Amino acid sequence: MKTVVFIHGWATGGFVWKEIIEGLKDSYKCVSMGLPSHQGATLWDEPCLAPAVKELAGLIQGLKDKDVVAVGWSLGAEALIEFSAQNSGVLKGIVLVGATPCFTERHGFPWGRPRALVKRMLMDMKKDPAQTLSRFYRLIFTGKELEMSEAKGFLAGCEKFQGGDGFDHAGVINALEALYRVDLRGALEKLKVPALVVHGSLDSVADLGAGEFISSRIKGA
Repeated sequence: MKTVVFIHGWATGGFVWKEIIEGLKDSYKCVSMGLPSHQGATLWDEPCLAPAVKELAGLIQGLKDKDVVAVGWSLGAEALIEFSAQNSGVLKGIVLVGATPCFTERHGFPWGRPRALVKRMLMDMKKDPAQTLSRFYRLIFTGKELEMSEAKGFLAGCEKFQGGDGFDHAGVINALEALYRVDLRGALEKLKVPALVVHGSLDSVADLGAGEFISSRIKGA
C-alpha cells in the first residue's frame, strides 16, 4: 500500500488534512507530519527551512518505505521542495498545494507578498500573536467562503490549535521569518521527481502566478 505523507502550512496543524485523509485511508497509508513548533516533536529554532527538512527526513527514514508520496501545503510545500532538492530519488512523487518558491516579492518574482507587509507581520506576531494569527487565518478564504460552514469549522480548529500543546510561538515566529527569507527558485530545477502543482485561482496568500512559476520550472510537472 502506497504511503502518503501530509505536511500542513504555517501556524496550522495536521487537522487541516482530516477530511482528505478520511477519504483516502482505505486505499493509502496516510501519515500526517507536524511541523516543528507547530505539532512536531522538535522546535523550529532557526529562521530557515532546516528544522522542517530535518523533521521530514527523520519521518521518512522511520517509515522504511520506498513508495512514499508527500503532499505539502504552503510552508509545508516549501519544506517539501527543499527536502526533494537535497534528497533526489527518496520520494516517488510530490504534490505542492498553494505553494510559492518565494513568500515575499523579489527581483524577477512579483507574485510574493510585499516584503514590508511580511516584516510588519513579524513585528505584530511578537507583540500580539493571537490577534495576528486570527487575521491571517481569515486570509486563507475568500469573503464568500468565510460564510460557509467548512470555513467556520476550519477557523475554529485554528483558534483551538494555537492554544494547544506543542504550539510554540517563538518557533512559529522563526518559521514565519524563514518564509520571509527563503528563495527556492534555484531549487526547483534540481527536482527530479514527479510533481503535481495544485493552486486556487483566488488564493490571496500565495498568488496563482507562484504556482504557475513552480510548474514551469519543475521538469514534467
